[in-house]
Amino acid sequence: MTGQVSVGLHLGVHKTASTHLQHTLRNSSEALIEKGVRYYGPDFLRLRGRSIEQMFGLGTASPPRLSTADQIAFLAKGDSRILISEENFFGPLLERSGKGLIPPYSGGERAVAELAGLLAGEGSPLDLYVAIRSPASFATSRYSQILLSGTFLSPEDYAAMAKPEGIDWAEMVAALASVPNKRSLYVWRYEDYGQILPSILSAMVGSEAAGLVAPAETVVNPGFSAISLRRYLVARERGNKWLTPARARGRYPVGPDSPPLALFNAEELHHDTERYADQIARIRSIPGVTLIQP
Repeated sequence: MTGQVSVGLHLGVHKTASTHLQHTLRNSSEALIEKGVRYYGPDFLRLRGRSIEQMFGLGTASPPRLSTADQIAFLAKGDSRILISEENFFGPLLERSGKGLIPPYSGGERAVAELAGLLAGEGSPLDLYVAIRSPASFATSRYSQILLSGTFLSPEDYAAMAKPEGIDWAEMVAALASVPNKRSLYVWRYEDYGQILPSILSAMVGSEAAGLVAPAETVVNPGFSAISLRRYLVARERGNKWLTPARARGRYPVGPDSPPLALFNAEELHHDTERYADQIARIRSIPGVTLIQP
């Protein structure tokens, strides 16, 4: 293989339409190959021996089977761009107890820095991509994931523990911006995703290749509705084990007459809106960060 191979790494975060983006890229992977882009997502990276840590020997992983240069060559297959999407690499959504993480992704930049250093040693620049979401909305979506994982925590107990003010995306982005050996860092808001997907794809694979990518049409990982949680809690109290969180979500989806789950009151959401706006302003001022906006 000749020429420089660049690497794009989409870090998530969780619950920011990562799965939709991954489906979009996977469905267009053959078209991307025609433009010299090799995409690898969770369907590849979560196979045995295929995690980013295992492939590159990061952290406590066993020594890799291939050298960094050979691993890059294996993934690139003669092309000039590798695009990887794996939100679990940056950190878990839930701790082992299944009850969540506050603050999320603390220290995740260390693994990114280790990978960036290895790639730089082979002349492969690393571009980073990360989405963020309103802290209250993120915390609410994470509660849904706790229930779906099989761990029960009452909404009242979770809301008392997972305060949105414990999430500061500006601090996380600043930590990523400080990673040496990276080439670029792109950030966008989950709330803007539907409007800016073409811009996200252009930043990841270039405008020409992005024009060949068709957005996935299916809705993946839909959120809980307020009624689905109520029905599940009533069923659980009555000893009905059939109506699992997954079944309740499927039977009572979010719709025109079925609002989404809300864990925080109007005053908390007002403060969250202000905090989120402040975080975006701080992110915009961090050197080396490109904020993708409508």
